[in-house]
Amino acid sequence: MVEKQPNGEKSSKKSKKDKSQKGKLSRNKGAAFERLIAKQLRNIGIPAKRTGWAQAQNKSNAPDVQAEDLPLWIECSVGARPNIEAKVHQAIEAAPQTNWTVAFTKKDRGAILATMPADDFLDLLQEWFQTRN
Repeated sequence: MVEKQPNGEKSSKKSKKDKSQKGKLSRNKGAAFERLIAKQLRNIGIPAKRTGWAQAQNKSNAPDVQAEDLPLWIECSVGARPNIEAKVHQAIEAAPQTNWTVAFTKKDRGAILATMPADDFLDLLQEWFQTRN
């Protein structure tokens, strides 16, 4: 709905509502993606849960998904153009030094990617290799 302002300019009353609806849809999509990642981890035997809205409300330093008993810091992003580097950087900045950092990202209708710094990946491989031999 477009209305004329007293100064002759047009304004749209829908724009604020549309933006809030888009924001809500985006938050819901992000939460659903975090639940999916937690579920996939549980399916392979890793107890995991989404940290949820409390993380944002308390401005706490918590990962998007928490994998119990594993030193992992998991950040998630889904959308038309998820910024993979920004998510990896966010994980690196927030995680304790003892945690491996990983960013799960997914473009709309695309494959899920798991991205981590090379040093973390090599540490993970080394630990896995040492336990296998």
